Amino acid sequence: MCAHKPVHVTKLLRADLEISSQQLKTVPGLKIVHLFRDPRGQLNSHLHTAWYPVTETKLNSVREDVKVVCDRMRRDLEIAKQLVKDFPDRMKILQYEDFTDTYEKVSLLYKFLDMNFTNNTRHMVLELKGVGRDKNAGFHPFTCRDTLPWSNVDIVNKHCRDIYRELGLTEFTNEQDLRDESISPITNSLPYAL
Repeated sequence: MCAHKPVHVTKLLRADLEISSQQLKTVPGLKIVHLFRDPRGQLNSHLHTAWYPVTETKLNSVREDVKVVCDRMRRDLEIAKQLVKDFPDRMKILQYEDFTDTYEKVSLLYKFLDMNFTNNTRHMVLELKGVGRDKNAGFHPFTCRDTLPWSNVDIVNKHCRDIYRELGLTEFTNEQDLRDESISPITNSLPYAL
């Protein structure tokens, strides 16, 4: 069935962008959308994924996970920025936190990918929005502010400070500010917004 469709989409988790970038040079119709996420949100996701081997109380495992995540993000950011210059119509950098206005952003993403934003797609996007701040309902990119232990955030701060700056995210220097929702998690604007 897929062979007869005009667009094929593949979601790759934790793929190395350097390897993917080679395909842009050899597959003319290929487009790559690379999604970056706040490393605190990534850690929070890892901690709440049953099969992922990291737990919030084992700080050494948290520290190792954070180092790997942020090293990969540094490398991918450098490669992604170059690919956007080399392939501006085929490479896009996005930020997970930019999808708080899901409907508009998903329609822009579909346009970039030359895909039709149908009524079925609209319905699916509206369901993603969910209600409230229940971590299991809808899309809430900043739930780590409520759920991630401060000791874990402090580890991310030490290893990923430069990533925050690159992604336009606020570095919270104490737990009170982290939990204070009147303080924006975004410094000015997201540099890789759609």
